[in-house]
Amino acid sequence: MGTTRTVSCLFVCLVALAGCASLPDISARTESYAVAAHRDPALDAKLVGFSRATGAKSSFMPIEGGMDAFVARAALARRAQHTIDAQYFLLRDDKAGKLFISYLAEAADRGVRVRLLIDDFALGGRHDSRLLALDAHPDIHVRSFNPLSRAGPRLPQFATRFGTATRRMHNKTFIVDNRAAIVGGRNVGDKDFATRPDRRLADLDMLVAGPVVSEISHSFDTYWNSDLAYPIAVLANPKPHLALARAQQPKRDVTRLQDDPPPYSADLQGLDVDVRPRHDQMQVFHGPARAFSDDPRKVTNKRDPSHFGVAEKIDTALSQATKEVTIITPYFIPGRVGVHTLTAMVAEGVRVRVLTNGVDTINYHFVHAHYAKYRRALLAGGVELYEARVDEGDDQYGLENWRLMHAKALIIDRARVFVGSFNFDPRSVFENTEIAVVYESPAFAQSLSTSLDRDLDSMAYRLRLTSDLAQPGAIVWETRVDGEIRTSYREPRNGPVRRLKTGVYRLLPIESML
Repeated sequence: MGTTRTVSCLFVCLVALAGCASLPDISARTESYAVAAHRDPALDAKLVGFSRATGAKSSFMPIEGGMDAFVARAALARRAQHTIDAQYFLLRDDKAGKLFISYLAEAADRGVRVRLLIDDFALGGRHDSRLLALDAHPDIHVRSFNPLSRAGPRLPQFATRFGTATRRMHNKTFIVDNRAAIVGGRNVGDKDFATRPDRRLADLDMLVAGPVVSEISHSFDTYWNSDLAYPIAVLANPKPHLALARAQQPKRDVTRLQDDPPPYSADLQGLDVDVRPRHDQMQVFHGPARAFSDDPRKVTNKRDPSHFGVAEKIDTALSQATKEVTIITPYFIPGRVGVHTLTAMVAEGVRVRVLTNGVDTINYHFVHAHYAKYRRALLAGGVELYEARVDEGDDQYGLENWRLMHAKALIIDRARVFVGSFNFDPRSVFENTEIAVVYESPAFAQSLSTSLDRDLDSMAYRLRLTSDLAQPGAIVWETRVDGEIRTSYREPRNGPVRRLKTGVYRLLPIESML
C-alpha cells in the first residue's frame, strides 16, 4: 500500500506541475511576411534549367541523395540575397544540424533576413540554448510551434494537454528569396543528410522555382504568424551575461566542423559560384504545380475537416485516378476505410501499388504492427504491396542501425505526382499538420514510375498470397537477388523478439494516434 500511495502521490504532483505550467504572453509579437520575389539572373543561371519557369509553369528537380539534399540547401543559402524561411519538424543537434545553422548565420551576416520555425516536440534544454544563440543575431528570428511550457516538466504536459500537445507541425520547407524552395520529407540532421552510412534515410526532396514558390511562402507565413508560433526568446529567456556568448555559438560550431568535416565537405567548396547538383543525371522538369498545406489550427481544433487541406486533395486525386496509383510512404496504416478505398479502385480497373517499410527497415515497430493487420485484406483485394528491405551487404552495420525508407510520394496515372511531408497514416490525416506540392508533369511522373518498375523487385519484397493448399491465403515475400527471385514463406528478418513486439503492439488501442 505504501508503494502504491507513493506512486499515486508522485503522479498527482506531476500532473499538478504540468497544470501550473502556462505559456507566456505573446501579444507583443510582431507579424512578418515573405518579401516580393526579386529577379536574379545570376541565380537563374546557376539553377540549371530553372530559367524556363515562366508563366503558369514551375520548374522542379527531384533530389534523392542525402548529400545532394544538404548541398542544395547550403548552395541556396549562399546565394540568398534577401530572405531565408525554414520550417521543420526536427532540427537535430548533431553535425549536419550545426552546419545547417552555420549557413543560416552566414547568410544573416550578409544582411539576409532569416526566419526559422521549428516544431517544439524535440526542443527544450540544450536545443533551446542553440536556438537562443541563433535568435540573438539581429537578422535571425526563431519561433517554436505549438510549444510546451518551460515552467514545468514536459512529459506530464503531453498527458494534461493530450489531443493538442500530441499534435505536431510536420511540415518541411526551405525557401530562399521567395524564388526557390525545397519541399519534401527530410528533417535536418545526420540521418537525413547521409553523414553516416550506418544511419541513413532514403528520402525525396523537390527543388522548385516559379509560381508555386509564392504558394509555399504563403503557407510558411500562415504558420509563422499563427497563434501557435512562439518566439523562442519568450519561451526560454537567456541570462543577460550569456547573450553575447550564445550569439557567437554558430561561429564556434563552424570552427569545430572545419576540424571534423562531414563527408560532403568537398561538395560545399565553391558554392558561392555554383548551385548545380552534384550529379549530371538529375533532371529538371517543367509544368504546372500547386502547393497545399493544412491549416495550423488543425492541432487545436477537434478534427475539423476544413483544416485537412492535404488529406482532402489526396483523397480527391485518388478518386480521379483511372489507370494507376502508386503510393510511396514510410508509414502505412490504411485502416478499414483505406482498405475499402484502395480495393474498390482495383475492382474498377485501377492498378494500385504501395511501397512502404518492412519489419527490418522501419524505425517504429508499433506502426508496422498495426499496418500488418491490413496486409492480407489488401492483397486479397488486388493491391500490390512492396516492403523495403535491407541489402545483404548492409549487414556489416547490424540490423539495429536501420536504413529507413522515408520518402513520401503519390503518383496518379503517371501524369501527376504529390511530394511532401504527408504519410499515409491516421497521424498525417488527423493529428499532424502537413504540406505537399502536386506536379502536373507526365514526364516527371513517368520518370519516377519507370525507376520503380525497374528497381522495385530488387529494393523491396513483393508480398503475395499463396495458393498452396497446405497454407491457403498465407503471405509470401519475394525479392530479386543477383538476378534470381527468392521466396520466403516467413516474414524476412522477423525474429522471436520482433514477433513478440508485434503481437503486443497490435493489442494496444493506439492506431488512431499512429
